[in-house]
Amino acid sequence: MQRTEALCRILKSYRVLSGLTQLELADRLGVVQSLVSKVESRERRLDLIEMQEYLKPLGRTVHDVLADLERYPVATGRSAVEELAHETVSRVVDDE
Repeated sequence: MQRTEALCRILKSYRVLSGLTQLELADRLGVVQSLVSKVESRERRLDLIEMQEYLKPLGRTVHDVLADLERYPVATGRSAVEELAHETVSRVVDDE
């Protein structure tokens, strides 16, 4: 999997795991929904400053993205959303 594709999947995963639609995220960012769609489909890249702003409503940081990007490609065969959800649940269970 290309790094760009992995990045887009990670960003989409963050949005889905946050329970937001593209429109809801766009509203929180003060942009149009098509921008979110273009970011998730690799039609539009974000610079570092834009990335920081994009991640704020998702409760994530650039550090989170870089850490998750290092874990790709995912060898389990699960989608990025499934993999991140699994890791989140595992962390919660491990903490208890």
